[in-house]
Amino acid sequence: MSKCVSGWMLTAGFLFVACATQAATRVKADNTNNLNLATSWVGSTVPGSYDLALWTNTVTGPNSVLLGANLSFLGIGVTTPNGAVAIGGTHTLTLGFKGIDMNAATADLAVTNANLILSDYVSQVWNVAGGRTLTINPVAFTRSTGSALGVQGI
Repeated sequence: MSKCVSGWMLTAGFLFVACATQAATRVKADNTNNLNLATSWVGSTVPGSYDLALWTNTVTGPNSVLLGANLSFLGIGVTTPNGAVAIGGTHTLTLGFKGIDMNAATADLAVTNANLILSDYVSQVWNVAGGRTLTINPVAFTRSTGSALGVQGI
């Protein structure tokens, strides 16, 4: 029995490494297209559950966008966009263990979509730079089984 359990654990470990190595940072393009569209992202790839969605100086002004569909991101990063970022809409956004990183942000972030979910069994730390504002105001906020949230810098 222990060989069977060991085999399953080894297989699960390989799957985790395979998925983790495919993680990427997807940079938001300078437009207000819905986030579920390839045209909304530099390189035309919509971030998935193993990807970080990042707003940088490629965004040249305030950026108010809708999800457009239920989406899952590894996390959201805001660094140097040239205006505040607002994510809204009637869909669900699920965040993985990277959470929200505004440690080096030069702009504020508001998340006001219908549902915000923290993924199962992950611990997230949301980090907000001094002088920046993170607004979380979804219709429903769900902390899934085994998830934890810490907020730093506020």
